[in-house]
Amino acid sequence: LNYNSQTQTMTGYLKSKGSFGKLMGGVTVYFWAKISAKVQTYGTWSKKKASEGGIYVSGCDTGAYFQLADDVNTLYVGISYVSTEQAKVNAQFQTHGLQGFDNLSKEIQKTWEGQLGKFQIEGGSEEDRAKFYSALYHTMISPTSWSEEGGSYLGFDAQIHKLPPGMKNMYTDLSIWDTYRSQFPLILFHDPQRMQDISNSILQIAKEGGALPKWPFKHGYTHCMIGSHSNVVLADQIVKQEFISASFNTTFALEASVSIANNDVPLVGRFDPKTYLKYGYVPQEQDQHGVSKTLAYTYDDWCISNMATELGQREIAEDFARRSTFFKNVWSDDLKFFCPRSQTGKFECPSWFNRINPFYDVYIEGDAWHYRFNIVQDPQALIDLFGSAKEMVKELEIFLDYGEWFPTNWFRNPFYWAGNEHDLFAIWMFSYAGRPDLTQKHARRLMKEEYSNSATGLQGNDDYGALSSWFVFTAAGLYPRPGSTQYILGSPLFDKMTISRNLLVGSSQCSLEITAHNNSETNIYVESVTLDGKPLTTFPFIDHLKDLKCPEGQSTVKVEFFMTAKPVIE
Repeated sequence: LNYNSQTQTMTGYLKSKGSFGKLMGGVTVYFWAKISAKVQTYGTWSKKKASEGGIYVSGCDTGAYFQLADDVNTLYVGISYVSTEQAKVNAQFQTHGLQGFDNLSKEIQKTWEGQLGKFQIEGGSEEDRAKFYSALYHTMISPTSWSEEGGSYLGFDAQIHKLPPGMKNMYTDLSIWDTYRSQFPLILFHDPQRMQDISNSILQIAKEGGALPKWPFKHGYTHCMIGSHSNVVLADQIVKQEFISASFNTTFALEASVSIANNDVPLVGRFDPKTYLKYGYVPQEQDQHGVSKTLAYTYDDWCISNMATELGQREIAEDFARRSTFFKNVWSDDLKFFCPRSQTGKFECPSWFNRINPFYDVYIEGDAWHYRFNIVQDPQALIDLFGSAKEMVKELEIFLDYGEWFPTNWFRNPFYWAGNEHDLFAIWMFSYAGRPDLTQKHARRLMKEEYSNSATGLQGNDDYGALSSWFVFTAAGLYPRPGSTQYILGSPLFDKMTISRNLLVGSSQCSLEITAHNNSETNIYVESVTLDGKPLTTFPFIDHLKDLKCPEGQSTVKVEFFMTAKPVIE
């Protein structure tokens, strides 16, 4: 740390090596700070020993102190991962030339009101409106903008880079295992320009670091969580056609996705691909989380297949479509659960107790029940594994109903657990089994019971907006199936919601207007749905490309739900 008593400014850096940061040799944060009030006395300290008048200090357990002449003081602080000079540029730009706190506060308030105001709601209780906008806010505060003023950023090759043409921001801190399910699809839906930057950031990381990231942190890779779910994020952007061709390299996106699936990449790669493809699953002897990883890879491969289909790569599409069915290889027909499997082919299914033990370290952050219904890529195949739609519905109802026995947000629920990501899709599976009324029922119940405005208003870690984005989508009455163009319709929480979409540069404005007629706390079931005044023949599903994009000359898509108190079962 250096202090300049003439300008009352400090410069310096802090290097830390946390659990993630140490993987990249530590993370260095540079800073520039300026004190507005007159400084009377100052000094430094090192290991609890003060040095009055000191202007330089280094090492651990060090710092500086100041005594000010005025009671009112503004401390301006700029940070950078590039240099102290860049930290000063950042501070001056972001405070609009070191403006006062009150002016900046008003500007930031106005900016947030503009962003949150893209979602206009009518009806619902005051509590529900507060829950909704709190959740929406949470979905917008991540991921981290990594590029700095002027477009410079520290790359994954430890070099300083400038943003490529067409990118407004470089992003990092991508908690992809959490966010690919609903947070990134939500950003893609209402702000595809920002989502293209996020997807381009994933591709830039692959170019600079050599492989697609699993969970990038600052300027380095981490080995956190499982799967190669960057595949899902890229596929979602491509199949929904929400990108500008000139500034988004779809060919490289597919190449990088195939590479991470087929090659043994240290730290961020999958379990040894050769062994995985040999058995058609991850053997339990070689990886204790084999069943969870197998299920993750099959979903990722389905997304690669969809991406390849969209890009006209038929052979790749067919190969990965075949691989996406490998989840069947870890399904126990005897127990009707996904279970660990040995190299000999023997199932190593947990006991009845461990099937409801969320701390049984075979399933990643969950238990056998949590993974039982999470086959997003092929719900019909899962129905077939259960034997019938009726049988799967029965088991899924047990899962949801038993989950109500554990109304807690501090302990892992052994059944339906609203506090973690692998269960977020569960209620939407009812619709694939011909029971959209149960999707509607549980959607409204979970929004009411599992989310609140108290300090314990979330049932678990929001994980960069993962849980909050589930609430936003569910309150709107639709939910994404990432890696495809399909959404499942549910039960809208509000009488009306209008979403003004921040579309790609050069695109016309297109808003989505969702109306729920006769909506109330008792009228939670859907009698019928219309799309721009005509019956929606694909109910309970709706398509991103066919239905939710404005036709030429039209600026609004209107989806109308007609609600009733009685479940509609067909």
